[in-house]
Amino acid sequence: MALARPEVPSAAIGGNVGIGLRLDSKLQVQEIVAGGPCAACGVIGVGDVLVTVDGRDVQGKKVQEISHLIVGPQGSEVEIVVLKVKTGIRVPVKLLRGTVAQAGVGIKLQRNEDGEITVQDLHPQGSAARAGLKASDIIEKVGDLNVMGRTVRDIAPMFAGPENSSIQVTVLRGPQKTRMEFTLKRMKIESGPAPQSVAPPKLAAMVDCWSCVIDCNMLTNCRRRRIHMLQRRRKRRQRRRRRRGQRRRRRRRQRRRGMP
Repeated sequence: MALARPEVPSAAIGGNVGIGLRLDSKLQVQEIVAGGPCAACGVIGVGDVLVTVDGRDVQGKKVQEISHLIVGPQGSEVEIVVLKVKTGIRVPVKLLRGTVAQAGVGIKLQRNEDGEITVQDLHPQGSAARAGLKASDIIEKVGDLNVMGRTVRDIAPMFAGPENSSIQVTVLRGPQKTRMEFTLKRMKIESGPAPQSVAPPKLAAMVDCWSCVIDCNMLTNCRRRRIHMLQRRRKRRQRRRRRRGQRRRRRRRQRRRGMP
C-alpha cells in the first residue's frame, strides 16, 4: 500500500503506474516513496526540482498538467531531468515505471456533504477493517492531531508509514457521534480489485490506500479546465470577429458619407 499526495499519481490509474515520486506545486520533490523506482535508483533526493520529462520542459507547469507524462504502462521507461538545488547541476535519470508497495491500513476516505472526512470503504485484509472501523465513520483525530475541517489530501498521507508501525485513530460513529478510538497497524496488503464506490461522483475525491493514492477527480478536473479554457478562447475569437466586422461597417459608412 502506498499513500501519496493526490497531485502526483504514483500508482495504477487505468492500468498505468508512476515512479514513486511526490511533488509539490512547484515541482519540487517532497518525498521519495519507499520501494518505488525513484528510491531504487538512489539519484533523486528530496528538494530536487523536476525539469523535464521525456525531453519535454515542465518548468512553470502544474502537477496536474504533467501527470500524464509521468504515468505509463508497467515496466515502460521514462527519462526525467532533475535540478540539484544545492549544486545547480541538472541530472538525467532513466527509470522504469512500476507499482509501489508501502504499508497502510486499507481504508478509503471521502468528504461528505457536511465537509467531514468519512470512511468510504475498507479493504477486508486491512487493519482498519479488522480493528472494527466501519463505513461512514467520521475521522476526528489521527494520532494526536485533530483533523476536523481538513481535506482528504491533508489526511491521507498520515495513514502511510513503515510496515508494522502503529497509528491511533479517533472516529465519530452514528447519529449520536459516539467517539471511538482504534489502534491500527500499518501493513502491506496484496493488491486486488478495489471495491466499487458507493459514493456519488461529486464525493469521489477518494484515496485508494491499498494500492496507491489516486485522486479520482484529478483527470476529470483537468479535462474540465481544458474545456473551459477552449470555451474562453472561442468567445474571445468571436468578440474579435464582431469588433472587426463593426469597424469594417463603420469605415464603409464613413466612405459613403464622404462621396459626392
